[in-house]
Amino acid sequence: MVRPLLRSGPRQHLVPTLTQVVKALEEVGEPDYSWRAQLMLHLVECLVDAGKGKEASSFAKATSDFIESHIPDLYPKIFSLQVRHKLFDFTKPPPKTEASPVLLVIYKMQKLKHKVDDVCEARKEDAARIKEIFLLLMHSAAAQSPVIARGSSPCLAESPSPIPPADRVAFLLELAFLALQLKHHQMAADCLRELKTAGDTVSGGQSQIIILSCLYIPYRVMQLCKHMHVN
Repeated sequence: MVRPLLRSGPRQHLVPTLTQVVKALEEVGEPDYSWRAQLMLHLVECLVDAGKGKEASSFAKATSDFIESHIPDLYPKIFSLQVRHKLFDFTKPPPKTEASPVLLVIYKMQKLKHKVDDVCEARKEDAARIKEIFLLLMHSAAAQSPVIARGSSPCLAESPSPIPPADRVAFLLELAFLALQLKHHQMAADCLRELKTAGDTVSGGQSQIIILSCLYIPYRVMQLCKHMHVN
């Protein structure tokens, strides 16, 4: 019954209730940290939707500390929220991105989205930023190979915690959609090509195929329009 209210828009009205629940769970020392973390993540988004930027920023920091201490696997989620909603100063990459390809991709992807939203138009430098993110994803895929080719970069061999396959597919889907929005057809094609080979290697393959098909249709339409324009 609550799930529909957690969508953007209605969830701003859940701030008082969720605040009380989160506080109560903290007071009784609820041992289910994963549940508490999920509620805290929802509360951050509720605060953002309610226009309470200062409170959202402060609570996001508390949520980040809680997750880092108890449920580190969820850290990319709170980090993504912080960057997406500008809940901290991200003019420079946070130190944590240096040791985590996942966080670095999230940071660069969300920062590019901010630039696109701000100018409302595609720019030449956006293609370079998309390619940079794409290469990060390719680099991480190569780092997962059990055999490192002789003569490969030392940085590749020592790459810390490569991006998990499921996360890599999710990032490629997001990047392909962003490239289509910005009309960078070649980068969209590169992402789609990688998705075709990577999509079958992770769970949830059927849903990935559906999303991939939805991305492929507008890509083909853009290609046909471009071809007609040239002729």
